[in-house]
Amino acid sequence: MLRQLTLDALRQLTAVPPGSRLTSLFLCLLVLVPSSAVSCGWLTRSRASAMLGALAGSALAVAITLTLFRGGFGHESLARLRTCAVTDPLVLSADGLANLALFAPTAFLAVLAIGRPWLVSLGVAVVSLAVEALQALEWIGVCDSSDAVHNTAGGLAAALAAAAVRAVWFRRYPAVSGSGACPRSC
Repeated sequence: MLRQLTLDALRQLTAVPPGSRLTSLFLCLLVLVPSSAVSCGWLTRSRASAMLGALAGSALAVAITLTLFRGGFGHESLARLRTCAVTDPLVLSADGLANLALFAPTAFLAVLAIGRPWLVSLGVAVVSLAVEALQALEWIGVCDSSDAVHNTAGGLAAALAAAAVRAVWFRRYPAVSGSGACPRSC
C-alpha cells in the first residue's frame, strides 16, 4: 500500500508543470528533511530529536518554497529591483506579520530538537539573509531589508518560546541520569 501511495504521488508530481511550487516543495523536502533529521539526531543521539529535526526541515522547506519559488514575476518587471530595498519594518502590516511567522515554526521545532536557541536564531538570520540576497541576485521576488528583520525577529521569538517550553518540560520530566534527550547540546 505504501508503495502504491508513493507511486501515485510521483505520478502526480510528474504531471505538474515545471514551474509549479509543488515540484519545488518536493525537491526542498527531499533535501532538507533527511539532512535536518540526521544532523539533529547526530547532535543529540536522540530519535525524538531526529523526528523534531525532520519536522523543522519540512517547515524550512515550506518557507523557502513560499519565498523563492513563487510565480507571477518576470525578469522584465524586476529589472529595476536587482538591488535590495531598504525599508522601515512595519510589524502591523500583512507582509510584516507574514514575515514574522515565516521562519518561526522552523526555529521553534529546531530548538525543541537540539536546544541552543541562540545558535538556531543565528541560523535563521543567516538563512533569511541568504534568501534576501538570492532574491536580489537572481530576480526572484523582491529583496527587502525589512523582510530579513522580520524573519530574524520571528525566528528569535519562536526560539526563545521553544527554550521556555524545553525548560518547563525538563523540569517537569527530568531525564534519568545518562539518558538525557540531548547529551551533547544541553
